Amino acid sequence: MDYTNEELAHARDIINQKISDERTKLEAITLLKPDAEPHPVCVEGETETGYYCQMMVDPRDIAPILLRHNFPIYKVLGEDFPDELWEDLGRKLGLATVNGVDL
Repeated sequence: MDYTNEELAHARDIINQKISDERTKLEAITLLKPDAEPHPVCVEGETETGYYCQMMVDPRDIAPILLRHNFPIYKVLGEDFPDELWEDLGRKLGLATVNGVDL
């Protein structure tokens, strides 16, 4: 099926708006004041000794990492996240591996 330029432009605008909304949400989290109590985020991973774990973490701790690795783009497009994202989260949270963030 061939799409018109107008249809493609409309689809692009919808996707770009969704990405922008996700980015804005993460940026707002990074700006929360220290005394704010945001809802914790579930992170799944594995400890250094090989045990599966789920951690509830402050979203302010991980939002900058998610932004740095363009999390909103991958999330909206449904693409695989880069390994560097998971590695950075693992270092931040003290886990050997991270394989999911429920944000």
